[in-house]
Order: sequence, then structure tokens, then C-alpha cells
Amino acid sequence: MTVQRIDRHDVRYPDLVQGNNMRWVGAPDEVFLPRDAGEVAECVRELTGRGLRFAVRSGGHCYEDHVFNSAVRAVVDLNLLNGVEHDPVTGCVAIGAGQGLWDVYAKLHRRWGVTIPGGSCATVGAGGHIVGGGYGLLSRRDGLTVDHLHGVEVVTADGELRVVTRESTGADRDLWWAHTGGGGGNFGVVTRYLMRGPHATDRTPPDELLPRAPRQVLLHDLTIPWDQVGSDGAELAVMLRRFDDWCAHNSAPDADAANNLFALFRVHPRLTPHERAINLTTQVAIDDDSPESLSRARATLKDFLGSVLTVSSAATHPRGLDHHPARPWLNATHELGQGTWHHRADYKSAYHRRLTDHHVDALVRTFATAGRGAEGARVSLDTYGGRVNGVAKDATATPHRDSVIKLQYMSFWGSPAEDDAHVEWLREAYREVYAETGGVPAAANDDPDRIATDGCFVNYLDTDLPAHPTGTAASRWQLYYGDTNFASLVRTKQTFDPHDVFHHAQSIPVTHP
Repeated sequence: MTVQRIDRHDVRYPDLVQGNNMRWVGAPDEVFLPRDAGEVAECVRELTGRGLRFAVRSGGHCYEDHVFNSAVRAVVDLNLLNGVEHDPVTGCVAIGAGQGLWDVYAKLHRRWGVTIPGGSCATVGAGGHIVGGGYGLLSRRDGLTVDHLHGVEVVTADGELRVVTRESTGADRDLWWAHTGGGGGNFGVVTRYLMRGPHATDRTPPDELLPRAPRQVLLHDLTIPWDQVGSDGAELAVMLRRFDDWCAHNSAPDADAANNLFALFRVHPRLTPHERAINLTTQVAIDDDSPESLSRARATLKDFLGSVLTVSSAATHPRGLDHHPARPWLNATHELGQGTWHHRADYKSAYHRRLTDHHVDALVRTFATAGRGAEGARVSLDTYGGRVNGVAKDATATPHRDSVIKLQYMSFWGSPAEDDAHVEWLREAYREVYAETGGVPAAANDDPDRIATDGCFVNYLDTDLPAHPTGTAASRWQLYYGDTNFASLVRTKQTFDPHDVFHHAQSIPVTHP
């Protein structure tokens, strides 16, 4: 076998057995560094032949220990599969699974002026991001990354390299569909994602295969401390309801002006009166540099801030929005993606079709009375919907197509001695917010007229979910990631990985529970 192997004695080994969440450190016997799809296939054939438990790594941002745990004896690291190129054979832009998102954006933009609506974190790898559905600051404008996924080049459990597309038929089309939001580590090792819009053809030039990148953006950031929202957070509650109302009324697929806007409304715990309560980051995409377009973007930003902020909090945001400067899109994207994420961390998520009074009151109460374990915690309420919601629930394996807000709960800390306190605080906060539905954000398909939430985001893995009872079927935690499509994913798993070669604590099972 010609693939490069890294063992425990190699100087590179420590960097290859730990991801961004420093809670998880692996101890595999070997790490494989394939240089192309053929070498990936070699790895799969050898490792399955030896009966070794192995895992696959792209960017290293897995929230749980699905790659780095004591049962994994080998890791296939895809970092060297980092091409971004036009593939004339498939008529697509091919993105290597090991490429980080910032380099994807930079290469797409500088070569053809196009982009994909992926996430804001620069070092997330394309490999796990796209297969999970992938969303970001342009998703309200352009949909999800998988809405532009024409095909995948993938090594399946039998060691065969396959290319499957939306134009495939039978089981091959099912395999393509499973990669449009079914989550990573389930059906094989993706080596390249073949990207083009659903209306593109084999003859479409590369500069028309994907959405055009914005010419420029308005980027606005605002911080409000707790002593300006009241010790009980009463004013924070008002702003959360206003934010929910804006999202509910501006998240239709055809809400063109509003869909150029993406906002992250972050709530932080009250540790002292002067701690920040809210950080509101807003981006408005602008397609050209005409004065009229810039004026419309400023009006969109001004309307959003005026709709969300209360009278007293509005006094903290800068005057002169009519003259707020625009930034080149790639420059702003680089700035937003440069956060340092190497911490011990825990995460949870939820899709919301609306915020109930209980959700709002519980969020405010939990973060206003934060105690030990809350240091470094936050919840980010991200605007959702728009073009995302213009796609049918079964058109892709991502069924969350009528939500208007996505929530991500996060906690970051430094010392292993603090693990229990931080993990338990976040668990309790989550249980409190979703107490109406048993401590978790129920899936809307359970009762679409009554349920305000729609489960969780498959890329924000959370191993508390499999342990959480779901009524009469304690093992059916998968419904939080999309029960609508779950049976189809299981059938694809049975076809292409009947012996469960690709598995982890939250993977698609071979049999339906």
C-alpha cells in the first residue's frame, strides 16, 4: 500500500489525533494521509480487510468524539484532498473533501466570482460540512450548500470509487440523495463534492455554475451590556420576541430584499452587571456597487435594527446608518471566519418555526441567573428560512424547510477539571428551554400545527440525544434530525454499507429502530 502512514513516533502524530474540541484526543495506531481518491479506496479496502475500526477526518470540527475515541484504531485524514477546480467531465466545480471553507470561498471567488452558501467558520472542512446540509450567511439568499450539490465522488464500504449525481437512477440516486443532508460518517468516504445549481447543464461555464458572490456587504456589529437590559432581562425578552417576529415575517423564499440579510443574535450569561448581554452581528449582501443598491441595503439594515432593538437599547447602536460603509464580500467573510475555536467545548442545537413565550422566558431566566459553569456559555439565534424554505422537505435529506430561526447553544472553557460543571450547565439550560416538549426541541412532523420547533441540526452532533427518551420509542432519537427522511436513509445504508463499516454514536443504523 502506497498511502502515507503516520504512527505514534512521527512528529506529526499529535496534530492528527485531536480536533478543534480539545476534550477529544484519540490514540489510533495509525493515521493515513491519502493524496487522491484512489488512495482513499486503498485505505478502505485494507482497513475493512483487516477488520479495523476506523474513522474519517476532514476539518477536525466534529463536536463529539466520533473520530477520536478509544475504539478507533485508524484515522483516514483527508486534508491533502484540497482541490477546488472545474471538472469538464462532470460539468461541475469539484471541491475536495479536505479543503477548509475559507479556501473554498477564496478559490471560487478569485477564479470565477462564484460561491457556495456555506458556514462562516474558516477552518471547517468541506467533507463534513456539505454532507450535513451546510448553511451560512448567504443561505437565506441562496439556500443550503446541498441545494447546489449535483453529485459526490465517494468510496463505499466495498472499497469501490463511485460517482453518483442527481441524474443517477435507482440505488445510485439514493446514494446521492443521502449526501444532501444525511450527515457524515454514514455511507462512505466522500473524496470530492461536485457542485452546480439544479438548472445548470454539462455545458454551463464555471462562472455560471454556482451563485454569484456578493459584490460587497454591509457588516454591522452591536454589543449591549446586561445593565442596559435590566437585571431580570425584561428588555432582552422584548428584543427576543421582536427578533422572532421579524424572522417570522421575513423568511419566505421570495422575500428578496430581506433574504439578503443574515443576523446572529447572541445571548451571553449575566455574570456581572457590566457583562455583555447581547451581541448582534448583521450582514446584508449587495450584488453591485450602484448607489441605489447600497441605499436599499442600508434601508434593509436600518429596518431590521429598528424592528429588533428596544428604545433604550437603540441608543447604543451607532448613528449614521445612512452612511454606513460597505465592505468587499471576501474581505468581510475572512474577518468573520477568523475566530479561535481551540477550546474544550459542548454544543446543542434547535430549529425553530417560532419562539413560544416559554422559550423566551426560559432563555432570559437561564442566562440572567447564570451560575457556576455558565462562564463561556452563549446561545446564538441565527436568522433562517428564505430560499432554504423554497425546497420541498423530501427533495434533499435535509427536511428542515419551514423553520425561521436556528439556535446553537455553546459553552467554551479551558481546564479538564471544569468539564462537568460546564456540560451540566448547558444540559440544564437546554432542558429548561425545551421543557414544554420533554427537554428537547421536538420535530415538527410530530404535530406540525402545534410544535414550534423542528428538531436539531445533524452537523451539531450531540450524544445526549441518543440517551434521551422519546415517548414510547427511546431509541428513536434520530427523529430530531429529520424523521421525515429517516427511513430512506436507512434503506441506503442497507444497500451500500450492510455491515455498518461506517458508524459512530449517532450514525444511520443498518436497521430501522
